[in-house]
Amino acid sequence: MSMFAGSCGFTGEPSSANDTDSLALDSLIVEELEFTTNKVTFSDSIEANGVMIHYDIDLDVPATGPHQLMASIKQWLNQVLGGSYNEEPNFDDDMLRYYSMEYFDDKSDIASDAAMPDFALTLSATVKESNDRFVSYEVEGYDYTGGAHGMPIEYGATFVMADGSQLGWEMFADSTDLSPLFKHYVATYFEVDNDSSVNELLFEDAARNFPLPTQSPWLVADGVKFCYTAYEIAPYAAGRPSAVIPTDKAKKYLTKEALALLQAK
Repeated sequence: MSMFAGSCGFTGEPSSANDTDSLALDSLIVEELEFTTNKVTFSDSIEANGVMIHYDIDLDVPATGPHQLMASIKQWLNQVLGGSYNEEPNFDDDMLRYYSMEYFDDKSDIASDAAMPDFALTLSATVKESNDRFVSYEVEGYDYTGGAHGMPIEYGATFVMADGSQLGWEMFADSTDLSPLFKHYVATYFEVDNDSSVNELLFEDAARNFPLPTQSPWLVADGVKFCYTAYEIAPYAAGRPSAVIPTDKAKKYLTKEALALLQAK
């Protein structure tokens, strides 16, 4: 992006000093509008009642970019970690240690020394798509606190480059007719090709009245991605049913804003 100015009747040649100042200003603006991130990792652990509890975080934290976009993403990342940190979210060791201690305090109450394996939370929030229109993050992780298995974590979020707003279900102009569309792509996740086949893999309630995901969908380069959580529509062994609805299949349901972000007509 560059700045320019015009004036009717202006015929003079700009000075070399003005050229230098203009180029410096243009470079500053380009740098401010270019979205970049810093990789932030944090690991901590404690022993509580004979059980080790581990906490591992991996974040793409905004480093440069439009102010509103950076502020919006940082507030969202704070929510990803729990949302209880009330200071400016700078994602330094003090902030991340605050969240690790919050996790330790919560899990220490249920830890016991009855030959239990380690407890652990691993969580990442990384940029999966970044262009001049939007930035999309995906969150992945696993929270184990005993039992046969832990709970997997997966969801995403899209932020509009122009104003930093977060775009979720409102990307769809009308959500009343979306269930068949989402069910069709859940069938592709299970590698089956009809409703009766996919129904056999779903919980009875989901097969009878197929729900939309509780987590908002997000934009990727080639369409709209969604993910159902473990146990949401199918048994744990089914994983986290997810898929990308290609832009050409989703576009008749999307708002003009979402289509513009995907550069679809």
